[in-house]
Amino acid sequence: EAAAEVKPAAETLKYVVNNGGEFTLTKDIEVNESLEATTANDIVINGNGKTIKVMKKGTGRFIDVKSDANGANLTLKNLTIENNVSWIERIVNYNTNGNLTLENVKIVNAEGCSNNYAINLPAYSDNAKVVIKDSEIWAGANALNLWGEKTTANITNSKLYVVDSNATEGY
Repeated sequence: EAAAEVKPAAETLKYVVNNGGEFTLTKDIEVNESLEATTANDIVINGNGKTIKVMKKGTGRFIDVKSDANGANLTLKNLTIENNVSWIERIVNYNTNGNLTLENVKIVNAEGCSNNYAINLPAYSDNAKVVIKDSEIWAGANALNLWGEKTTANITNSKLYVVDSNATEGY
């Protein structure tokens, strides 16, 4: 009987984001591509105190919950997301109308790296609910950007930092 093939953690994480489900880190991992959710299935990423290092080349989004996901809930907990790309547009792009929860999450940039928007809720995020608890969010221009109508944010015991000196942005 052949041994079951073990998928690398980054590949399993990509599968869970694409299809829904729960993923728990057992060690720090590096991810070099975008993770896109296009189904309405809920996604839970439990960092278990570990780090996902974003190594994606070029611009774009790291975790991208598309409008096709139509109400999928995204939960990130006990996790550090470390951007190791000189510039990336968004770390979490949540473009749907469900619940986005970050609990005990750090979004940070490695030295010489920057994210433009750490957490972005664009046009299709009407009525979305954002909960950020016990977290630390670092961004170049926008730590939390809410575009959707009637989108709410409940932020407790957390710090949101913007390091860009551009006074016209920096929400």
